[in-house]
Amino acid sequence: MEQISTTSMANIQQMKGNGKRDVVITGIVSTKKNIMTKKGDRMAFATVEDLTGKIECIVFPKVFAEYEALLDSDEPLVISGHVNLEEEPRKVFPNKIHKLQDQTEERVNKVFFNLKMDQLTDRSLDKFKELLLSYRGTIPAHLTIESHDGLVEMPLGNDFLINPTPQMAARVNELLNGNVVKFQVSRGMERNESNGF
Repeated sequence: MEQISTTSMANIQQMKGNGKRDVVITGIVSTKKNIMTKKGDRMAFATVEDLTGKIECIVFPKVFAEYEALLDSDEPLVISGHVNLEEEPRKVFPNKIHKLQDQTEERVNKVFFNLKMDQLTDRSLDKFKELLLSYRGTIPAHLTIESHDGLVEMPLGNDFLINPTPQMAARVNELLNGNVVKFQVSRGMERNESNGF
């Protein structure tokens, strides 16, 4: 969520400046109220939460018609839109809404596995290899091994191209007892910036 978002809910309220600012936020819809406009179109006021706080999203009819089903889901969402910095409290006006899982799989351009040498055994490495092969895909994977002598990083090559699903990350983290999987994610904003690990 942090890698795909350009800002957090809490930071939106602290932003400096005037006019509109494009943002990408990720979170879960906690409350939603559908209303009818004077023209008879449906729209919604949705409260979206992340770990730092919550913010109201004003979903106008055109966007509401396209993404209504997603607003009713319990899944984390990626919401692209803008904030009017001259408005208090600030609100987000979405123009695109997607499931976080779909966006993660679309935007990941590299996967890193950060391992500690003293925690590795032949058995865990064999199971790790099996697990990676069961999630074959198109995304390059890199192995970083930390030991007392330093850090070694190496690409795993074309035999280990990965499908970077949250399930894969969860299974690898469980197998190796830690938060070892890091996704490098393209944020998909106009600047086309990437955030590493």
